[in-house]
Amino acid sequence: MSTVKQVLEFSKLAAELCRETPVANLRAVRRSAKNTKDPSPLSSTIITINTKYPISVDRVKARRYGIPAEFLAPSNDAHQFGRQLCKIEAVDWWVDNAAEPNDDLQNLVRLLYSQHTKDATDYYGIDWRETHIVLCQSHLKGVLFPPKLH
Repeated sequence: MSTVKQVLEFSKLAAELCRETPVANLRAVRRSAKNTKDPSPLSSTIITINTKYPISVDRVKARRYGIPAEFLAPSNDAHQFGRQLCKIEAVDWWVDNAAEPNDDLQNLVRLLYSQHTKDATDYYGIDWRETHIVLCQSHLKGVLFPPKLH
């Protein structure tokens, strides 16, 4: 419940940012749900990184944030609507020139990652030297449940 209260206290800008920005995990789920899978993602990434324009940026946001034209490809990304291919050097430019997020956005990011931080703290807080592993027969049994019909 405290998380809900924290979300409600955020500014309109933070709420709008949450609404319009796709979550990375959802993007990974969508990618995994596609029926076409890359048989060798590592080699595909290595091949793509060595091209002139290896990354893709939102065309409107690139214009809004003032990414220099020297980093952007002259044509749009043929694979994704509304995106434009971009040089890898644009990442360094962004790190050097982007405005620092305000306190509301920093608190929002802190809130979004708080569970992961807590999980990592709990995991690394375990004294693994004192743990014991007991090998035994597993007694798990799969049970099929009928789907709910409404």
